[in-house]
Amino acid sequence: MLALLVCCIALALGNAPGTRAAQSGRLDLEREEAELSRLLEAAQQSEAETLLREAEAGSAREKEREQGRREAEERAAAVRREREQKLLRQIDAEVEVEGEMFERQQRNQSAISRDVLGAHALQARDLRDGRSDPRLAPGVPEVRDLPRAIFSGESVTIAPGTAGFNNNRKLKVTRLSLDADRDGTPEIVRYLDRKTKAWLRQEEDRNYDGRMDSFLRFEGKRLVERFLDNNDDGQLDIFEHYADGLMVSRSLDRDDDGVVDAYYDYEGKFLARERHDANNDSKIDLVIDYRGGRRVSSEEDTDRNGRTDTWIRYRYRDGFETISHIDSDKAGRGFADTFETFETLDPDPGRAVLKRREEDLDGDGSIDMVSIYRKGKLVRRNILHPEVVPL
Repeated sequence: MLALLVCCIALALGNAPGTRAAQSGRLDLEREEAELSRLLEAAQQSEAETLLREAEAGSAREKEREQGRREAEERAAAVRREREQKLLRQIDAEVEVEGEMFERQQRNQSAISRDVLGAHALQARDLRDGRSDPRLAPGVPEVRDLPRAIFSGESVTIAPGTAGFNNNRKLKVTRLSLDADRDGTPEIVRYLDRKTKAWLRQEEDRNYDGRMDSFLRFEGKRLVERFLDNNDDGQLDIFEHYADGLMVSRSLDRDDDGVVDAYYDYEGKFLARERHDANNDSKIDLVIDYRGGRRVSSEEDTDRNGRTDTWIRYRYRDGFETISHIDSDKAGRGFADTFETFETLDPDPGRAVLKRREEDLDGDGSIDMVSIYRKGKLVRRNILHPEVVPL
């Protein structure tokens, strides 16, 4: 009975108005929480969808950019291939021209004629044909010691600094004259030191035209200088100096215009250097160096603008000097930009043929193009920097 009473009381309490209100509040709260949860879930879903769309759009843009890069690279590669193909077509067209230019270079290694220069053009075959070697220092020319009795003599005084005597003090000399043809004009005038009888100077009229054309200066009885008017125009055109029985230098006016344009220097018994002024502007255009009588190098201003633009090195083989390297300033920048290597081929060791050419086209110090030759003919050209190779 007690248990039944308790149950009835609890049931009555549960049906009270306050209890029902509490239960209704809880239900409303649960509904609000459920709605908030739904709204939050919907917002999260929307954000996720937005991020997905943005990611997909970004991926599409990256793909477009990548595609653009690929297309640009392909276009650039196509342009390079076209440039290279065009260059190769030009190379094919130039092969015959290269061969012709090389042959021309072989025929004329310098802008100055081989016949004019003389010494550096000589090869071993010329010596075998009996020609004298201009690379050997000539000996002192013989001066005949004619008897004193055939001369007429007088005592004279030479003032200090008189041309042709190289004297810085007054000289008392004996002047001897020989007029062999008795025309009143001497053919030989010799000056002797009055005290020592040593020869000082001699003037000669070698062709008997009444005008002196040879002037010799002595130290003791040794000839040290000889100046000649070789074409009888009244102007000296050959100047020679001697020491220890050999020529040490010789300079020439080759074209008889009054300007010395060729210089030869000797060391011991061999020619050591040639210098040439090809256009008579008093500037050296070509220098050739020798060692032991063999040509080793040369420098030349081929366009005569006052600046060296060609440097050549030589090798010696089987009695022949041939070109081994030529460096050139093709662009006129003042430094070499083209570098050529040569080789000799049997059975003609006296003929050099082009083997390799390297070119710095933009003058930045690095090689842009390399050409390979076989037996002097172009066989391959490697373009290292197509962007600087002119079309």
